[in-house]
Amino acid sequence: MTLTSDGFGIETEMAVECAKRGIKTTVVPTTYLPRPDGSDTNLHPVRDGGIIFLELYRRAKTNNPLFYFGSVGLASTATGLGLAAYVAYEWIVRTVSHEVIAVVSAAGILFGVQLLMFGVLSDLILSLHREQMKRIEESE
Repeated sequence: MTLTSDGFGIETEMAVECAKRGIKTTVVPTTYLPRPDGSDTNLHPVRDGGIIFLELYRRAKTNNPLFYFGSVGLASTATGLGLAAYVAYEWIVRTVSHEVIAVVSAAGILFGVQLLMFGVLSDLILSLHREQMKRIEESE
């Protein structure tokens, strides 16, 4: 395997690569001893968890593009729809128009839908690529 991450991201990258390539892994039982008195831990759960989460998200771009682009597209579309609902409410109930927010809302919806479609197309291309690679491997 060619690994590029460092720190806490390396474990995540190894797990993703093993799952992607079908490499068998085994759980090895270990015994942890209590930390010596006066020693501090180097672990920071929020920071280290964030590093692991970001590494998983980066890996999703090449392994699951529908999730990668779809999650951002869905968030953008939902934000745009929320802003559109607010503009519609203000316009109908209070007769106040918010042209700038309406334009931002439309841009968010368009951007989100485009990202969703890009994710679907990327996922289709990746599926076709995997199928083609499988055929090439079987013919060799």
